[in-house]
Amino acid sequence: MKKKFNIIILAGGIGTEREVSISTGKALSNALAKNFQVELIDLTEEKLPKGINPETTVVCPVIHGTFGEDGRLQSLLENQGIIY
Repeated sequence: MKKKFNIIILAGGIGTEREVSISTGKALSNALAKNFQVELIDLTEEKLPKGINPETTVVCPVIHGTFGEDGRLQSLLENQGIIY
């Protein structure tokens, strides 16, 4: 049997490209919500939101610039065993 995952989209961030990231997150959320359980989270600080279950969740980071494209967010996800 296929395992169904929840999808969390991480958007926003702290950098100058914050608004672009939010727009990207909303567009992706709308597209995926047609077929998947999706939650869009607006990150406002450099940490992961609490409660992400790595057994049932796939994270799609769409943070542009600082924190999203410099490897720090990816390191946090990897350290917690979260698929992204």
